[in-house]
Amino acid sequence: MKLLLFLLLSLTASGQLRIDAGKFGVPESEIREVLEATLQVFPKTKLPPLLVTNDPSGPITLYEKTVRGEIVIKLDVHGRYWAQMIYQFAHELTHVRAGFRPDGQENKWFEETLCETASLYALRKLSVTWRDHPRFDSYRNQLVNYAQKVIASRETISLATLPEFYKKHEATLRQSPKNRLLNGAMAVTLLPLFEIGPE
Repeated sequence: MKLLLFLLLSLTASGQLRIDAGKFGVPESEIREVLEATLQVFPKTKLPPLLVTNDPSGPITLYEKTVRGEIVIKLDVHGRYWAQMIYQFAHELTHVRAGFRPDGQENKWFEETLCETASLYALRKLSVTWRDHPRFDSYRNQLVNYAQKVIASRETISLATLPEFYKKHEATLRQSPKNRLLNGAMAVTLLPLFEIGPE
């Protein structure tokens, strides 16, 4: 009966979520609440089973699945730094939702940009929804501040100048799709569109 209850609690609306909690240094129940809250921020889509772990080689989503068929998401977060956890998990979750593959690297910059947009979106959305969450209300400002710090570190461009920005940096983006400054500038520009219509 306890095993059945554990399995039921491990299922989220979006799929199975298993957590390698020992590497985070905080109770699994808290990690699960944060990760499941992040999952709930996005429109519902069917996700494969996920294994979330904490590792200095993260944040990264691995192409090779576990023997259980889980996609492994590695985060690099220490303690109750929930803002960083949400930022990283939302980013990696978007890779999963995009059906990430090791090929097609020349256009990977677009996926990376959407992942950055999702990270900022999740932080800002949860900063609002956590107002009524007794355990996490005190962390809401941390989420806002983290998002604002990232946004402030990016070049400001508008939707009107976005095509020109892309053309200017096209070669760099196609060669180095994980250029956080370039991805981030475009992500900040797209963020208001996602906040209006996240679906």
